[in-house]
Amino acid sequence: MAGYGAAALVCAHVAAGEERASVAQVGTFDNAAVDYWRALAYRRPAITERDIEIHRFIERRLPLLPPKIFVYRPEVGQWLIGERAMLQALHEGGLKSFCVFNPDPSQGRAPDLSYQTMLRDLTRRSLAAAKAFEFVESYSATAAIYIDLFRMLDHID
Repeated sequence: MAGYGAAALVCAHVAAGEERASVAQVGTFDNAAVDYWRALAYRRPAITERDIEIHRFIERRLPLLPPKIFVYRPEVGQWLIGERAMLQALHEGGLKSFCVFNPDPSQGRAPDLSYQTMLRDLTRRSLAAAKAFEFVESYSATAAIYIDLFRMLDHID
């Protein structure tokens, strides 16, 4: 995939609306939303100047480039393949039966849609990691990431 077409597909299905269940009905440990927040928190932090440059490249330029870019920027591919904790949390979220981001929308408040930005960021980073795994010909890892993203889509649809 040359860009983030799938990311747009996944994020396009994030819509405001009623959640399928409340946290009280689901329970925190059964709620995939907790895993998706955790996945975003597990992204590798950019600490050094080099890390910051890699992070910016991933966010700004990588979406428009083919996997072959990793021939010229192997450190970026290594960074993304190292995102295993993030990908594991994404996978764990996909295995849950419920996903509730708004704790209790029946309280009469406007729905909290702040999670949409988080889902977009998680999707983009996961797709970048899939691109890195595709480059090293780890097609099973690439497919697993796509499956986990489609499970996330199913949760938020």
